[in-house]
Amino acid sequence: MNGEYYGYLNGFEYNIGEKLFEFITMNYDDIDKLKELYSELIEIVADGKLNNKEYDLYCDINNILQKCLEFSPYTHFYNQILVDTIIKTYNMNFIRSDLLIKNDIKLNYDEGFNKKETSIHELLLEKDEDKKNTTILVRDCFQKISGITEKRNNKFLEFFNEVKDALAMDFKEKVNEYNERITLMAEYSNDKLLRDLTPEQKIYLYECTGVFNLNYLNLSLTNTIFLDTAFKTKYIANGSLTKEEKRLDVLEIAKKIKEKNIEVQEIYELDNSEEQIRFELFKVIQNNFVIKKCTNCGKLFIPLKTDKQYCDNLYLNTGKTCSEIGATKKHKEKISDSLVLKEFQREYKRMYGLHYNNSKKFTEAKFKKWSKQARELRDRYTDDKIEEFKEELKKSSNLYRS
Repeated sequence: MNGEYYGYLNGFEYNIGEKLFEFITMNYDDIDKLKELYSELIEIVADGKLNNKEYDLYCDINNILQKCLEFSPYTHFYNQILVDTIIKTYNMNFIRSDLLIKNDIKLNYDEGFNKKETSIHELLLEKDEDKKNTTILVRDCFQKISGITEKRNNKFLEFFNEVKDALAMDFKEKVNEYNERITLMAEYSNDKLLRDLTPEQKIYLYECTGVFNLNYLNLSLTNTIFLDTAFKTKYIANGSLTKEEKRLDVLEIAKKIKEKNIEVQEIYELDNSEEQIRFELFKVIQNNFVIKKCTNCGKLFIPLKTDKQYCDNLYLNTGKTCSEIGATKKHKEKISDSLVLKEFQREYKRMYGLHYNNSKKFTEAKFKKWSKQARELRDRYTDDKIEEFKEELKKSSNLYRS
């Protein structure tokens, strides 16, 4: 997809589902790395605004934002909030904690506003903010500032670090929240009843079980369900026609579009991190992208085959993967459930012991020949003919022991 990020304009693509999986399985050490990037961002913007570095500031912000996006695309809106808060605080010489409130970020910070400042804060809460894009970022970055004392700047830096911690905490809470939601989905990923549902039925099912909150409406007259996703759909083109070209007839316009190689893409406008995550979760369900819970270790994983039940991670200190351990478990369960397999396994161990202890008389060739015949008998008989199987297996064993 082509998209404009806050301060970064470039093509960016990833497979839907994989980044969501990386997000919900993220460990807290990674989130600490994000906080380090945000500390660097605070330092760069504060130094740039105080010293009016202009172009250097804009480029430096872009570099840090790119690192944050490479860390996870879900940082996009958190990056916006942090940069927006720092720049607007310096530009106004006023702590812009209202920006956190508008974005539903919990902030435990006492701004120490006096009566006049409280009035300004309340007015800012009612003010609509500009949509964040590169042009607005450039404009705000290049607004020169003055009159900020060292004491005032220290207060700002203290505030920015509280914002950084609040954003990281919100990010962490979303990791936990969506891990729980997708784990609920993964619990039933092997169930044939769920696999047979249409993507739309699955979305409705997960709405009912709390994975989504879609505010559906049951329209009794038409039995229609309306899912209010709130995702805005737009279309962007990588080129344009002139006014004169647009006045041509339909076929000539079509030729111009071909000649100019104009491509049009459908995009979704998302206003916050919650919408971004929910959008991808929607697409995961619609595209039947499967995230499973390993039957052995209980961790989430992306299966290469939809019927796979075990992940390929090493299990504890066994030196074996869950897939290897699972295969052994399956085999043991299969044997424990089958009378024929139990008898075959018992006789196989007995005959192998005889061969191992007396390999000169009961040779390797004889044992292999017996083993082949025993497997053929095993595959021929079912549990309801267990006595016949025992008799035939005994005859075979006596023949090859003699």
